[in-house]
Formats: sequence, C-alpha cells, structure tokens
Amino acid sequence: MSDAIEALRTTYAAFADGEVLEAPRSNLMVPNGFLRLMAAAWPERGVAGYKEFHRFNGQVRYTYHLFDAEDGETLAILDANHLTALRTGACGGLAADLMAAPDATVLGVIGSGAEARSQIAAIRAVRPIERIQVFSRRADRREGLCAELADVDAVPCDDPRDALAGAAVIAVATNTGRTGPAFHGEWLTEPGVHINSIGSTLPVQREIDAEVWARCDRIVIDAALLLDESGDAIAAREAGTLAEDRVALLGDVVSGRDVGRADPSQRTLYKSVGSGVQDLALAILAYERAQPIAHELPSIPQFHTISVMEA
Repeated sequence: MSDAIEALRTTYAAFADGEVLEAPRSNLMVPNGFLRLMAAAWPERGVAGYKEFHRFNGQVRYTYHLFDAEDGETLAILDANHLTALRTGACGGLAADLMAAPDATVLGVIGSGAEARSQIAAIRAVRPIERIQVFSRRADRREGLCAELADVDAVPCDDPRDALAGAAVIAVATNTGRTGPAFHGEWLTEPGVHINSIGSTLPVQREIDAEVWARCDRIVIDAALLLDESGDAIAAREAGTLAEDRVALLGDVVSGRDVGRADPSQRTLYKSVGSGVQDLALAILAYERAQPIAHELPSIPQFHTISVMEA
C-alpha cells in the first residue's frame, strides 16, 4: 500500500505538470448496467493504457490493457478488480496524508466491503491509527471486518454516529448506490476532521448528502469531471452547498499549486470518482513488479498469466 501511495504521488505530480495525459472517460448506460472506459498515457515513461469496467445485472468485472507507447505492443492485460480497489484506497491514503491531522489516531469507517478495507489500509499507512470504529448496515459484516483488524483496537458500532465519535479521520466507502446517502453533514460537529468519500461515481448514485459539502472548508477532488458526474456533487450544486472556490484538484495539491488544508481547525473532504491517471499509475507498478516472476515462468506465446496479488 505504501508503494501504491507513492506511485500515485509521483504520477499525480507528473499529471499536474502535463506529462501524463488523460482522456475523458466514457460511460455507456444500458438497461441492466453500464460499460465504462478510462484511458491515460505517460509518453515520457513510454506507456499508455485503458481500463474497461462494466456492471451487468449486478456482476462487476474490470480489465486493464497496458501498451508500449512507441510501437503499440501489448505489455500486459491485467485483471483490474484488485487493482481498482488498491488504487482507490491508495488515493484515499494520499489525500489523507495531504489533508488529515498528522497525529490522527482514531479512524471512523462507514462501510465494510473491499473498498472500506482498502481505505483502512491506506489511511493506516500514512497516519498512526490506534482505534478504528466501524458502522455498516449489516451487523455481521461490520463485526467480521473488525475481527480481521486484530492488530488494532477495532470496534463495530450499531449507529453511524458512534463510529464517528472522536474520529479525526473518517472513511466513507459504501455501495449505497440509489439508496444513499449514507453519511450526513449534520453529523459533522467537531473541527479539524478529514473525510474520504469514494462512492457515488454516477449521477444516480449517492453516498454523502449536500450538507457535507457546506460543512467542509476545503474539498479536494481526484478529477474535474467529478463535479458533473457524481450524484453527490450534482445534489450539492442543486442545493447551493457546492462552493467551487473551496474545491481543489488532487494533482494541484500534490504539486503544491493548491492547498488541501489551510489550518488545523478546518474540516476537509476528499471526494473521489476514480480516474485513468490512477489506473495507469498502478498498472505500471504491477507490470514492473511482475517482470521477475514473468521471466521465471515457462515460455508461453505472447502472454503470461500472473496474479496481480502475487505481483
């Protein structure tokens, strides 16, 4: 996770400098789901690629295609399920490193799935977290997550507000979709809190309510298109709580062109919808890590199959 965070830090700095190129992502909506394409290139590194992500009848699949930017040769085709969770978590960790209080020891979590686990791992990689308080709608899932966190004081909570009590960092990572939001601004009563929210990547999806945007002094987003594609941002704009002069791009904060937090008392929000830049950064890292493994495998025409987890 620490390596993934640093790969994203380097890639976003290059993106802010114009070295990394990103195409607008394409969302094709169909009656039983959607198909999404996300492309990016880093000419100076000699690579380009795209992720194909689709959900049909509740089934989700991800594939990443990485190419040589000089001759177009396929370098790798990756199962991007783990890659997507890893890059989403790592970007949350990068944002927390830039925005959360340096001495944050209590983490509140709303959600208990793969994305929540990834956020927890990333935030723990950048902050000295000693206590984790978890709420999700199903008791068995929140209890199961806390049981996995045996090396830290992890507490399942029956009420989401209990999960937020005393937390300096909050991770909202849910699959609420059309049933959200799952996090409400009225719960934010203490100064200095930092929130990561990684759900609501489509206009119909909701994870945080409009009041969250009003109660946060600084907001960092991972892609400019978020303001037009995320249901959370759309709802905040319609409610008049989205003040764009408080919004900064993650790449600009990484590069020092903008700030994520001006003083310790400010409440801050990192809002994510994912991006081709993130996918490219982690695909490069996985590909480079896989090279020693690939060289040890028996010869297979054109392609080797390598677990991304193993790489």
